[in-house]
Amino acid sequence: MALPRAPLWRAERVPTTPDRLAADLRDLVAAATGALVTAHAPGWRLPHLFAGHPVGPDVRAELVHVLGLLEALGVADVAGTPVPAATRALLADVDGAGTHTFSSYRVAETLARHGPFPDNPLLADLDGARRAEVARACDSTGHLALLDGGLPRNYAAVLARCEAARRDLGLDVDPVVLAGLLERTRALLGEHPAGHLDDSDDGRGGRIDIYTVDVYLFCEPLRDELGPRWRAGAAGAARLVADVAAGNGAALAWGRSTGALALCHTVELAALVLEHDLDADRAGWLGRAATAAAELADWFADDGLVRAHQHRAPWRYRGPARRLQMTLDALGKLAWAAEHLGRTPDAATLLASGWSAHLGRHRDVLVPLGAGPEAGGGAVWSHRSHDLALTLALVGPPRSDYLPAPQAPGLFEVPVDRPLATWVPTVVAGGTTYGGGGLPEAVAHEPGRLRVAWRGLPALAGTDEPLAGRRRTEVRVEGRSLVIDEELELDEVPDAVALTIPEAHGRPLDVRWHADGPHAGTTIDTDGVAEWRSFWGPLPRVHQLDVDPATRVRLSARVTPLLRVATESGHHHYHRSLYAPLAGRVVEHRFAAQHLAAADGGRSRLEHVDLFHLHWPEWFTGNDLDAARRFLDLLAERRVRLVWTQHNLVPHLEDPAFEELYALVAASAHGVLHHSAWGRDRALARYPYRPDCVHRVVPHGHWGNLTAELDDPARRVALRAEAEAELGLAPCALRLGVLGAPRRAKDTVGFARAFADCGRQDLGLVVLSLADGEQVPDDPRITARPYDFVDRATYNRWLAAVDVLVLPFRPDGEMLTTGVAADAVAAGIPALTTSWAFLAEALGGAALPMGDTHDEQVAALEALDVTRVLAGAAAARARQDELAWDVVAEQVLDALEAVGSARW
Repeated sequence: MALPRAPLWRAERVPTTPDRLAADLRDLVAAATGALVTAHAPGWRLPHLFAGHPVGPDVRAELVHVLGLLEALGVADVAGTPVPAATRALLADVDGAGTHTFSSYRVAETLARHGPFPDNPLLADLDGARRAEVARACDSTGHLALLDGGLPRNYAAVLARCEAARRDLGLDVDPVVLAGLLERTRALLGEHPAGHLDDSDDGRGGRIDIYTVDVYLFCEPLRDELGPRWRAGAAGAARLVADVAAGNGAALAWGRSTGALALCHTVELAALVLEHDLDADRAGWLGRAATAAAELADWFADDGLVRAHQHRAPWRYRGPARRLQMTLDALGKLAWAAEHLGRTPDAATLLASGWSAHLGRHRDVLVPLGAGPEAGGGAVWSHRSHDLALTLALVGPPRSDYLPAPQAPGLFEVPVDRPLATWVPTVVAGGTTYGGGGLPEAVAHEPGRLRVAWRGLPALAGTDEPLAGRRRTEVRVEGRSLVIDEELELDEVPDAVALTIPEAHGRPLDVRWHADGPHAGTTIDTDGVAEWRSFWGPLPRVHQLDVDPATRVRLSARVTPLLRVATESGHHHYHRSLYAPLAGRVVEHRFAAQHLAAADGGRSRLEHVDLFHLHWPEWFTGNDLDAARRFLDLLAERRVRLVWTQHNLVPHLEDPAFEELYALVAASAHGVLHHSAWGRDRALARYPYRPDCVHRVVPHGHWGNLTAELDDPARRVALRAEAEAELGLAPCALRLGVLGAPRRAKDTVGFARAFADCGRQDLGLVVLSLADGEQVPDDPRITARPYDFVDRATYNRWLAAVDVLVLPFRPDGEMLTTGVAADAVAAGIPALTTSWAFLAEALGGAALPMGDTHDEQVAALEALDVTRVLAGAAAARARQDELAWDVVAEQVLDALEAVGSARW
């Protein structure tokens, strides 16, 4: 069963409402649950083992919970079975003793949807022993003793919810126990002014992560009993996520249980915010939910299983042994969010349009966590600019995903739950490995820059004793580069010092190193190595700087993500000439028209792409406007920005659909490159572009890379002789040439008539550009042939035979560019030009104006002399440096960077 992959909220341009988003989430959860049951629990018989791992009672409780939520959302049956019947079948085999804490309240709350326990219709078919087992599954009072050692501190809230659920179900509950749990929960929520729960054992270790948000979500049914602290803390959690959410929608990118669950948390928190009016930016929260939900659609396989374990890594207690549980946990979160989105007061009218902008807003803030850095607590730096985005959390635990490393899914990532230090110094001393981290001693923030100091380096494993010394770090954003400066002062010389920077899957990095002492940089292939996986995907390469150990070490890294550019014209010589100088600085991907017809509509081809560089839309989708719209929608869905080199004002082919095609592309392009300022202004006057479209003038490079043989004078003479013989050209003092394909705006015949009417017998004219049916005057000085596409060697011979190119383009035509101007510069040949403004801009002093009318052109030919031709040729050769492809490529790269990426 295929899951829905492109619901309404996928397209950036399509607005959504809470009702629509809730319906899309409901459909995704129903489809995934049905697929999961059909594939892995046929007949609602859960397996005892799953891929080698025992299936625990929590899986049954999670599935019961999901079914209850789906029923509340109006889903009548799943996998062909009525939901109540499926729920009864699952409850009949509940393991009471093995079902506890989170699982207990999920069973109890599902039952409570159908009424009190004694007369509950879901239990009507069960005998007394089975009913007692279900009642036992709802009871987690056996865990109360573990609250003072053995359970995380937030379990006070979990057990409070368990007891409240049993009470609401009509089971016997000790009100003193429930009151004590609620009071304990209030104390947790009120420990810090912003309500940020420190989930470390003593509440002072700085373990602030996704559970700072989660505690308010699973306390929501207790909100009235918890009083103002719940609302204040939930609003604080919302502010935190608004400040630090990643570009893909993940609520928090560091610490435990991020990845798929962080995306779910954003959707849940948005539903909470909207239902309880916790933030004035209601449309922004709807946008955040839509962004995260769009990402989540790809986290479920067609058999319904979550993909968090495939080519990526969850935290250890979410490992492969709990793959079924994690799948159902995530589906339950989304179903819960769908139910609560439906309770939003203005669900039908609240609108989020262009929702990706909500997560793309620029920010640069230092957010205190817990007690905050001034009181010895943590903080998180959240930066998002046009060029770069990251969060850097200053928290406590010395594990790979809690270290103060820049994090941005798909851009900057770290290994999961490992004794590995990345993005921070690794120091080995006395057989123990230490990593730069822990709660900071001092923090200073200014826009684009964070300075932090620590006393001691914590061990990554094996001991609680830090390595004596000090560490000072500066992390700053410089354009698209992240710069890290490190200074270590250690009491003793260590055994090893290194800095390791991993690459996210599909995101190559350019890493430049510096160190004061002897050092060596290297790149290590880690593709397929199990420990080198993040929450989001593999970490296929690791950049490492190894420095000679010393008591004082200074080192730095400049890390620049390479822009990833797809194109439909990767084979075209224009594109190849443009991108060859950018090798190693831009990653190219090919995307052909047939990829739009693939089973996934081309989505997978754009998985690791920032920009699509389009050249000729008419050669890509033809006059199929529906295909063009699908392509543009695909780019919006995949958050790929479109850059269009607008070579033409209108397409080469005469079809009204093609001009509409150009209007569609113009309205979607984030950046447009024009070959002249005149052409830019002409295009702006004709088409409606996006208001935020970046327009840049980037001249057409010259074709010197195709005409290199003309640089050799002897070879050029030989080629000229070959062309004269081939074309039957008569000798002359100056030979003019009309080359290139015929165009509607190219008045080849009109110029030939002017040439025939001039009296210069020392001039010759070769015309190799006639369209079908065109004829030139019968003049012995003129040699003319119909246009034919020829190979480059032939074209170079023809260029060698010409002293002056003729560009007889009408100034009122609909052309923006001609590649023959690039031939003129490449071959060092001047050109007779009309008043078409592009020609003067492209050729500079190599343009020899001849006017537009017959009489003007006759007069120009009469006045043409060798001195002007030689000066024009010199100007053409001088123009070569300005129009060299490496120079033009730098301008293109600058334009691409100005457009930027939406993929962080």
